[in-house]
Amino acid sequence: QFHGRGRYTYMSGETYEGEYFQDRAEGQGTYEWPNGETYAGSFLNGRRHGFGVQMFANGERYEGFWKDGVASGKGRHFWPNGDRYRGEFKDGKRHGIGTFFYADGRRHFGKFVNDEKAKPPPFPQNYNPLPDDGLPFTWRMTKEHPDIEQERDMIAGNVDQSGRLLSKDGPFPLSADDFLVDGMMANGRSEIE
Repeated sequence: QFHGRGRYTYMSGETYEGEYFQDRAEGQGTYEWPNGETYAGSFLNGRRHGFGVQMFANGERYEGFWKDGVASGKGRHFWPNGDRYRGEFKDGKRHGIGTFFYADGRRHFGKFVNDEKAKPPPFPQNYNPLPDDGLPFTWRMTKEHPDIEQERDMIAGNVDQSGRLLSKDGPFPLSADDFLVDGMMANGRSEIE
């Protein structure tokens, strides 16, 4: 029975080197596959669990949290072409809030569902944006602000040239924790898909 540190090579050619507890990989260790893939990080009950880094045979890399052997929680995924993703994972897929950075400099921030960018919900028929805003998204306040009585007090989606949010009375300071944007902002313009 393995207990403590050790190295084991399986009949399949896979190897594990690291900490054991009652014959199972538990604690910190490194697992290697014959195809060149490696995982270095935390194990629990013989499975990847906790923080770890997986290097894939195709050149991709995942750094982040694992649960029961699959990527789950916060993490980062890198592709050989320069694309990368930073955000939430569930069951080994991009799932939750995250940012996809394209190699050409574009980026997409938003919700991902089962590895796909989630489409924003359609606006209701009675949606009545402020006059002349012309932008297909709204600000939803997640904190109360004494200067804003209701959502319509905001000029939906307008920013000045420095990227500051504008209210009906001029620049309005907010942090990213104060609001959610349905859609995407980049250089003062929306990028809805």
